[in-house]
Amino acid sequence: MVRFIKTSFLVVFCAAMLVSCDLVNPEIDENQGAAPAQQSETEAFQLDDILSSENIGQIVGSGAAESEKRNESGTSTVMKNLSIDDAKILSSNGYMDGTDLGRSNSSNTVGLASVEDLIWNFDAGSEITSTPIKTPNDSGILFGDVSGRFYSLNIDTGEINWEFQTSGPISTTPAISGNVVVFGSRDQNLYVLDTETGDLLWKFNAGGWIQSSPVIHEGIIYFGSYDGNLYALDILNGNIKWQYDAESVVAVAPSIGDGIIYFISDSGILWALDLYTGRAKWNFKMYSESPVLSEVVTETSTPIVLFGTVYASGLNGIVYAIDARTGQEQWAYKSDTLLSLNLSASDGMVYLVELGGSVTSLDANTGEQIWELDQFSAYNDPAFICGDQVYFGTTDGTIHTVATKTGEKNWEFKVLSGINTYPSVYDGILYVGSIDGHVYALKGALADSNPLQQ
Repeated sequence: MVRFIKTSFLVVFCAAMLVSCDLVNPEIDENQGAAPAQQSETEAFQLDDILSSENIGQIVGSGAAESEKRNESGTSTVMKNLSIDDAKILSSNGYMDGTDLGRSNSSNTVGLASVEDLIWNFDAGSEITSTPIKTPNDSGILFGDVSGRFYSLNIDTGEINWEFQTSGPISTTPAISGNVVVFGSRDQNLYVLDTETGDLLWKFNAGGWIQSSPVIHEGIIYFGSYDGNLYALDILNGNIKWQYDAESVVAVAPSIGDGIIYFISDSGILWALDLYTGRAKWNFKMYSESPVLSEVVTETSTPIVLFGTVYASGLNGIVYAIDARTGQEQWAYKSDTLLSLNLSASDGMVYLVELGGSVTSLDANTGEQIWELDQFSAYNDPAFICGDQVYFGTTDGTIHTVATKTGEKNWEFKVLSGINTYPSVYDGILYVGSIDGHVYALKGALADSNPLQQ
């Protein structure tokens, strides 16, 4: 996803227009395109009445004794007398940003035919840029905000179960495995908390901002940092399994598929590393780093790995389909934007969300455009695919849904402030955070069926 600091969309757009002619309307050809892979060691609903929430309660989870262990890079702080359920952790990949290891931003659960009612509304008092996710046992909805607070809310009432204070904004969506939740902060720390109590189990200081949403696989946490490294940490104690220096900011979430982990650095390179050793397999140069855009845009988009193909986009408005094993380009689609596109994928289709407000569907095998909608306000995150619907929120405060196959508008729902992250859907309830600090739980009518399961 793309994040912006101290600038509006208009400033970003204007800055982009100043980029050299090579970036404006870039041509895709064998000589001047992306460098090849290199082998390396409607129906509308209106929310009229917003319920007020209780005042923020006491912060818990910071009182245990702690010990520090210095690693090759960064510091791991382990809390004494607190434990992790090893069996649950090592047998679970849990919930995470993107809903699966490949970050497809899709779910095969039944979607919503409409939104019928507001169940609860929680006011965190600070912008929400972290997608709310549910614990596996339905004990809480977890998310962070830009004030640095991380919350667990009662799934039925929206009341605070517990909260935990960090020293920097939280824009990462958490990952859950077993009885722990993992998230990063701009205070340079990766935090691991008990999902039931909010107790701090351990934290790791990476030496740079962490805006890369973590992914958990077989007891290892993977994430990137502004210090230029992609890290693999033992979830039980924070020990470094391996780290890879990309020599450029790693601000976006990594993706995993078939023993390989993929990520994009701000230098415009898509990297493929061995998941277990961190050894580089190949890299693909998507674009040249822009000194103009780097001043206003702090992230490219998260790559998607699905059925042996990596789909990725950088700061040139081009979407690439790349062979996940070899790094060879399969196809490239050039959009009308100059910036990174947020990607989702499901059922043979790739969906592109442009910052300016357009949504486009491509054939995942050929890159051919299937449909395009361009009448929405600005949006800053991938779409979420649930059943046969595409969900996305916009900065005017509207949650939109369109049909996956045709792009036909289904329904929309208006909240009081802009939406800067994608919604999540669990058991017929949609959860979404907003720019003014509210998190909404909206009850929906389930669609008749899920075509992905037919």
